[in-house]
Amino acid sequence: MATNTTTTTTPSTPIDFSITGETIQFGNNEKDILAYWKQINAFETSNKLSKDRPRYTFYDGPPFATGLPHYGHILAGTIKDTVTRWAYQTGHYVERRFGWDCHGLPVEYEIDKTLGIKGPEDVAKMGIATYNDHCRKIVMRYAGEWEEIVERMGRWIDFRPEDVAKMGIATYNDHCRKIVMRYAGEWEEIVERMGRWIDFRRDYKTMYPWFMESVWFIFKQLYEKGFVYRGFKVMPYSMGCCTPLSNFEAGQNYKDVDDPAVWVSFPLTLDPTVKLVAWTTTPWTLPSNLALCVNPNSNYVKILDKAKNEVFILMEKRVADLYKKPDAYQVLETFKGSNLKGMHYTPLFPYFANISTAFRVLCDDYVTEESGTGIVHQAPYFGEDDYRVCLANGVFNKDSGPVVCPIDAQCRFTDEVKDFQGLNVKEADKVIIKHLKEAKRLVHQSVMKHSYPFCWRSDTPLIYRAVPSWFIRVEGMVDRLLAEYEIDKTLGIKGPEDVAKMGIATYNDHCRKIVMRYAGEWEEIVERMGRWIDFRRDYKTMYPWFMESVWFIFKQLYEKGFVYRGFKVMPYSMGCCTPLSNFEAGQNYKDVDDPAVWVSFPLTLDPTVKLVAWTTTPWTLPSNLALCVNPNSNYVKILDKAKNEVFILMEKRVADLYKKPDAYQVLETFKGSTLKGMHYTPLFPYFANISTAFRVLCDDYVTEESGTGIVHQAPYFGEDDYRVCLANGVFNKDSGPVVCPIDAQCRFTDEVKDFQGLNVKEADKVIIKHLKEAKRLVHQSVMKHSYPFCWRSDTPLIYRAVPSWFIRVEGMVDRLLAKS
Repeated sequence: MATNTTTTTTPSTPIDFSITGETIQFGNNEKDILAYWKQINAFETSNKLSKDRPRYTFYDGPPFATGLPHYGHILAGTIKDTVTRWAYQTGHYVERRFGWDCHGLPVEYEIDKTLGIKGPEDVAKMGIATYNDHCRKIVMRYAGEWEEIVERMGRWIDFRPEDVAKMGIATYNDHCRKIVMRYAGEWEEIVERMGRWIDFRRDYKTMYPWFMESVWFIFKQLYEKGFVYRGFKVMPYSMGCCTPLSNFEAGQNYKDVDDPAVWVSFPLTLDPTVKLVAWTTTPWTLPSNLALCVNPNSNYVKILDKAKNEVFILMEKRVADLYKKPDAYQVLETFKGSNLKGMHYTPLFPYFANISTAFRVLCDDYVTEESGTGIVHQAPYFGEDDYRVCLANGVFNKDSGPVVCPIDAQCRFTDEVKDFQGLNVKEADKVIIKHLKEAKRLVHQSVMKHSYPFCWRSDTPLIYRAVPSWFIRVEGMVDRLLAEYEIDKTLGIKGPEDVAKMGIATYNDHCRKIVMRYAGEWEEIVERMGRWIDFRRDYKTMYPWFMESVWFIFKQLYEKGFVYRGFKVMPYSMGCCTPLSNFEAGQNYKDVDDPAVWVSFPLTLDPTVKLVAWTTTPWTLPSNLALCVNPNSNYVKILDKAKNEVFILMEKRVADLYKKPDAYQVLETFKGSTLKGMHYTPLFPYFANISTAFRVLCDDYVTEESGTGIVHQAPYFGEDDYRVCLANGVFNKDSGPVVCPIDAQCRFTDEVKDFQGLNVKEADKVIIKHLKEAKRLVHQSVMKHSYPFCWRSDTPLIYRAVPSWFIRVEGMVDRLLAKS
């Protein structure tokens, strides 16, 4: 363990480090080395010898002062130790002061248990000053253990304790002194055994005024720059500790529990005999209900419950979960969830009935077909999705409310909910269910066994609740941090036109300044690999002589006819305004929800017959030049009975569009090759004058696995589209036409006036709206799939045909293979 003296001493008894015998005693060697460091005052001496060097500041920690060290601390501490040792060995003076985190739940929970504190009101009765005094008394309970561990790690850190007066406490009683010192030795022993050199004598604690003032200073700067705002966030909340937890903490303690599951009726205001049925496993949230949510794209049914003689509405796919026997109900009507949007219903309870924006049906895709009734009860201050959906639909306002959160810090109902006032939310479940029965709003109930999160400290069930707090707005910061890695972002470059304004020469100067940023790191790594490479006579691809050599080779290839100008469909980053390699395009995939649309294309010879194509990129539809079918697959002409329209699509794909066989009638069956050459009416007028376009093509790449078996072709936005349209003479490689109406930043150009200036991804909704108005939209849904994003800018990639110079390698391959 480190001492206060800085005088170098010679060991009175020399320590023998020689290895004797066949067995190495690692434990004894550890003790010998630690003892040797103590005898020569190694840490203090190193600080004394380096005191005039440039200062390298490193604050260690801080771990929670109330906890014991474990292997996680040892691993992290070893990594930290390499940093401070590296700094010392590269010519710096390094103060290695240990730190203690004295704030927050760990300290407060220990004190609350000791003093029997149940919530903030008990702290208020006791007084903040008294409560803080109790907290300060326990913060150094395990100081000794920490010092021992760090010393054993071989870390040199200053652990110098402050006296009691410096901690802000006038006196300690004898019992508190015993508690503070009970584990002091163990902590210091652990640190010492790690071999870490750390100063425990001049430690810092987060409860020191100077430390807290530095935090407030940073917070003040963020506030003045507009990064701080007051708001709510739905978070895991411990009713035992009366505080929110992090998502990490919420995942520490799951248990299998039996929770009540209830099906509850909500009569429609316009027709109280028809009732929406919602399902929940948290009946205690029902007094805070402000809305109901459905999936706009799913099918819902109005049914007659024969036993109850009541009319209910729920999702079609969830009926079997409520009714085990098919003859227990009768389907009266089937419709999309979007039909329910905006309908008002009678509140379950009167507590918040005066909120004019509430008690209506909302739509959102998060409502699934996997559980419940497909109608989700919304208590926005007790659910993350509930909060998001209700905020987006104006049920409440982020700034002005209303705030419907009628529970206190201990999760007991407040006087806003008089019938259940004082009850803990979990205890209230049974009482609320009884109330629902008496009000004849309970359709069904059961018990659901599932895995549920508990607080890892208090072992009480967690709930999710909206917690008011101050937040730091990080959205803008993320973009700025990413921008540091890109010269374009650093200079505010948005696209090629900005480079042109700046001037190529100026732009190149900026680029040259950063190219050697990491040269030193490269040299160090290569040297450590044992590679012998000459870094002094390096070459850079920006050197004129290097570029001239490339141009010389290019010129030779051009003169021999190997170079040609053309297009290639490539992954394209709208954030970086540049194409990427296929390798780069595979670096960053994310699960996204994209719009899927079924669109009709009337045949020119008979506009009453319409080809139906499917796409998940509606933004490419203004660039449509053809449709493609599989010549060998079977296609059908069908009558849509509901729409009274005649459609053509692949036979095997009909069931994807029509869930019920009686919704359509097959009029004719034929091979895809029959459709080849048929012309159709363009969706948009922008490129309608292209005489070679707007006809049906055939290719085997069209599969029977997805869509309608009729693929819309936008040749400059798809690799297969480009190949098929080129092969069928829709355009010519040399003379065009080039139909690519977006700029470098992926915004529509004036070629497409209705959507000019819109980013392609933003344009999807506008284009779908246009299709609806033009009566060309047959059906739409949402498709969840994995989609590539740019690994640099984290923006979605698109595929687009990029103009460039290419080298023709077909002939070379044969010659090279012949020679080999």
